[in-house]
Amino acid sequence: MLSGSLFFYRDYFNLVDHSNCTIHSCFGFEEKNLTGNDYLFITEPIANAPGYEEVYKAYRKGRFKGHIGCVSNGYGNIKAPLYALDHNFEIKKPLVNKRDKFCALLNRHDDGRTRTEMYNRLSKIGHIECAGDLFRNINININIDSHNKKEKIEYLSQFKFVLCPENWDYNNIDGYITEKLMDVCLAGCIPIYAGWFDDIDARIFNSNRIIRFKSRSNSTMDKAINEVRIMFEHYDTIKLLNPFMKYAQDELDLMKLKFIKANL
Repeated sequence: MLSGSLFFYRDYFNLVDHSNCTIHSCFGFEEKNLTGNDYLFITEPIANAPGYEEVYKAYRKGRFKGHIGCVSNGYGNIKAPLYALDHNFEIKKPLVNKRDKFCALLNRHDDGRTRTEMYNRLSKIGHIECAGDLFRNINININIDSHNKKEKIEYLSQFKFVLCPENWDYNNIDGYITEKLMDVCLAGCIPIYAGWFDDIDARIFNSNRIIRFKSRSNSTMDKAINEVRIMFEHYDTIKLLNPFMKYAQDELDLMKLKFIKANL
């Protein structure tokens, strides 16, 4: 039985109602609805974001048989991150064009304080165009919703770099990674990223062209800024690197297959 807002994932993964278990969305979860054979579909940073206190409490108490979605691989878990849940997902060859703009930031907020400090540091290197509500400095409207990916990717393809940390990169559940890194790579940009990244993600994304940092670590931010300067100086070489690993599409297909065949 499916519980909560799982319509999007039902369409993509061909989810069906199971008589022997209940799959709960993290949206609108109520512990009283637990059946004793329950799975939690995690798509949000339930350890940090407001409104998820009850579901996070149940998660911490081990009330679920397993977890699905933005989770790490492990016993009882089925990794199916947001970046793999796109109806129109397709890995393409890297986009190589003029890209005369330095960097973009496309977010609504910085509630987790993962963006502001790095934004301030990057601004000393070049102009960062912000078309979202956060630090908006250009009068254009870009639909950043993940269900309208084409417009977002076309917009980002003007930029060499994109600052794209997760909303929270600390004190979070293991495995929480969303669509942010994928969108930037599909646009052919160099991601400046803070968030989860494991061995499965590394089989999909080319980690050699991802600049990573931790939002609570000055040393990693210093290192990231130095990497931005180096990649900016050698951009004509860096831009030729494929954002994705050779068998990235196969890895994603395998991830989907494991999800569908999971014995829930």
